[in-house]
Amino acid sequence: MGENEDTSVPSKKQPPKTFSKATNLRAAALQAFTKAQDPWGSKNAKASKSIRVLSANESRWYALDFAMRKLMEYIQESDPTSSAYISQPATIQLRKLVLDVLSESALEGMSAEYTYEFPDPEIVAQNEARKRQESQVSSEDRKARQKLMAEQKAARQLRMQQKLKEAGNENENPATETKDSDEKSDEKQLKEKSKRSSKKSPRTKRSKSRDKREKIRKSSTEEIIQEKSPSSETSPCETPSEPEEHEDGTASPKSKDKKKSDSAGSKILQLRGSRDIVNGTRSLGRPPAARPSLLAAAEETVPKITLKRTLVNIDQLHQLLESRLLFALPELASLCKNQAHPLGLEIYHLSIKGPRPANEDEYTILHHANDYCGLDLQGDQFTFIGVYDGHSGGQASLYTRSQLHMNMAHCEAFPHDMNRVIREGFLQTDALVNEIQQREQFACGSTALSVWIRDHRELFVGNVGDCRGYLSRAGKPVELALAHSPALEEEKDRIKAAGGSVVWFGAWRVNGILAVSRSIGDHNLKSVVIADPDFRTFELDPADEFLVLASDGLWDVFSAEECLEAISRVSAEQGRKVVCKTLCDMALERNTKDNVTVVVLFFSQLASNQPDVKPG
Repeated sequence: MGENEDTSVPSKKQPPKTFSKATNLRAAALQAFTKAQDPWGSKNAKASKSIRVLSANESRWYALDFAMRKLMEYIQESDPTSSAYISQPATIQLRKLVLDVLSESALEGMSAEYTYEFPDPEIVAQNEARKRQESQVSSEDRKARQKLMAEQKAARQLRMQQKLKEAGNENENPATETKDSDEKSDEKQLKEKSKRSSKKSPRTKRSKSRDKREKIRKSSTEEIIQEKSPSSETSPCETPSEPEEHEDGTASPKSKDKKKSDSAGSKILQLRGSRDIVNGTRSLGRPPAARPSLLAAAEETVPKITLKRTLVNIDQLHQLLESRLLFALPELASLCKNQAHPLGLEIYHLSIKGPRPANEDEYTILHHANDYCGLDLQGDQFTFIGVYDGHSGGQASLYTRSQLHMNMAHCEAFPHDMNRVIREGFLQTDALVNEIQQREQFACGSTALSVWIRDHRELFVGNVGDCRGYLSRAGKPVELALAHSPALEEEKDRIKAAGGSVVWFGAWRVNGILAVSRSIGDHNLKSVVIADPDFRTFELDPADEFLVLASDGLWDVFSAEECLEAISRVSAEQGRKVVCKTLCDMALERNTKDNVTVVVLFFSQLASNQPDVKPG
């Protein structure tokens, strides 16, 4: 999921919650925090509603993704449930067309120099490190105090047990028991006597204290009236002089009277102050002291640096590509007609809008990743699938959709060390997303689940966030990746060690906002929300039937077993092409609170014909 929106909001058919006061307080606090911090840039006039500018290299990859998506949509115009397979000849021609359009001269015509001013990242990093260190120290102090309190409690319990044991031993002696009973009876009589006397004492004490306060008030009032009378030596406008003292150091009678009145006045102030505290007000007395450490942190200023970069205007790029694709799409679509994947990987996909204001999910399908990415590999053929669930805006998921696979494919370790390829690709994409958010002054994020398939033999999976995928092996689900949730103890410990917090608000949330612990982007939470992926490798087995990847809008209302059973049943009864649509419709019927994106890949039909399949 990964949204900062509360998924626990009841539907209109449900009765309102009874805890309205607490809910309103929480909502008001969250609204005040959002207004003060504006973490997602939703109310910021400078917030970008779309990607406006990119570097030259990023623009090429963005344009390739834009053209591929236009071709897939063109093929699906007549049948939205079709697989929209892009053949190898169409992939090669599409790449050539885009790169020809984006020649150096064309990029220069769409480029301009942009100037950005933002806080010095080194100073920001130092401040974040200092805050993390302070948080760790305070956490260690808190743990030490808790340990000391536990030890003291254990010691008290031990002493209590020892006393009870000693009391039990004394009760075994009859003489001691008689003596103890006599002492207890005496104590009981004394308690009863004191109790009877105490019933009368409160009224007497209250009356005495009332008389005393009244006497003090009258005396102080008389003295004040005498001081303000015309016979007084000092006028109301004059400042009272210092009390007169004799040579031996003793005060004169006038100064003594003055001191007495001051003491009486101070007593009245004390009595009034205590009464105000009891009544819940604090009209007298000093205001609570401010916390200098928090104020200093809030007022801390970070020096800014200026960055000048030559970037490509994306709006102009769209216009140029659409004008060239207008005549090229029919020819490219004809190259895909009646074509089948050489390895029999039959892929279906669909993304629909749920109850959210907008669909921020994205996905990528590259049947011929070698030709699309421009890879010159000997023998190995790759297919790539990616599912991305955006939150707080669609910019991060849109950018990730076009860049992640290219960053991995152009890693120098590809395809020899796929673990390194996946990790560097995710981190590089995350760094570029955060750079865009920093210079454009907005923040959003995206989860990402990516799968590379090599020669119908191996799966290389990389995951950040809570998108999930399963492999159906002999009808049983095999999970592809671990979902990164703040509810996991290891993720909680990591976040707290980095200076963050994990708060329950409908779900476990990082700093009370984000419901995933890892993502791409989220510039404002990057000190605690990281983009380090989990990666796994699977050897395909002849018993493997299909692969399903989906955003959490599906998994919130489907278990893995239910999903696999539905895919098997629908594909057998109605055909494979309606599987994704059926799953999305079922998710909406089950009242999912999120958008739903589903990609299903079938490969079991040719598994028995593959001579190079390695058993798992």
